[in-house]
Amino acid sequence: MEPKFICHPDFADIIPVDVFHKEMDNTVPDPTPPELQNRHILFRKKAVLKKSGKAVLKITADDYYKLYINGVFVTQGPAASYPHCYNYNEVDVTGYLCEGENTFAVHTYHQGLINRVWVSGDRREMFWFDLSLDGERVLVSDESWLCADHTAYSSAGIIGYETQFLEQYDSSAPEVGFESISFDDSRWDHAAVFLHANYTLRKQETPQLTFSETVPVRTELIPGGIRIDFGFEAVGTLAAKAKGKKGDTVLIRLGEELNDDGSVRFE
Repeated sequence: MEPKFICHPDFADIIPVDVFHKEMDNTVPDPTPPELQNRHILFRKKAVLKKSGKAVLKITADDYYKLYINGVFVTQGPAASYPHCYNYNEVDVTGYLCEGENTFAVHTYHQGLINRVWVSGDRREMFWFDLSLDGERVLVSDESWLCADHTAYSSAGIIGYETQFLEQYDSSAPEVGFESISFDDSRWDHAAVFLHANYTLRKQETPQLTFSETVPVRTELIPGGIRIDFGFEAVGTLAAKAKGKKGDTVLIRLGEELNDDGSVRFE
């Protein structure tokens, strides 16, 4: 069995377009249709494995993935690359597997914009997975995987020279907690094979990202909110807990500097 490039059914028969052009050349392809932009697409698979030694996973996605095994976050990637030499990650996942049934859950993201972050406006969207135990292939990406949109995310506009989407997140969406072993995916559809997947894969040359938890150096109340200061510039995401009722909103603004009144310069 060979791993397949699988995708959300919406992308299965879409023909990729060439987005490469000189900087001032305006003959770029039409933008990706809005319904195909900013898509958080989930994949899940349960598999019974005989755990017996080293487990090595090769994995990638276009544009990006976050991997969970048996409810535990493992890693994310790949580094941005071109379809003719597209990066995959090779990860030792031995410590995440168990004897018997295992749950694999993957959160992928397709941005759909033409910029200098990802080669994304080419309308390619895929997920690829190849798991071996002691050198023997035991699980691959194919149509047996389940697939769904993560409806918690919705666009709040595009910023930074078409670089990224601002987003709204609904913590009551039915896909929240999709990575857990007990999550009910019985209403999900099956993934489709990406019919025009003209990728040439290569092992990513740079190391996997490493992750650590950083606590703020100070947290203080300011008019209209709370200012959280980490004391230095960092790349990451904010982890926080809040209590409230359905419909309450938490507005998160991120910035590198302060305005004269002490508020965060987020614009």
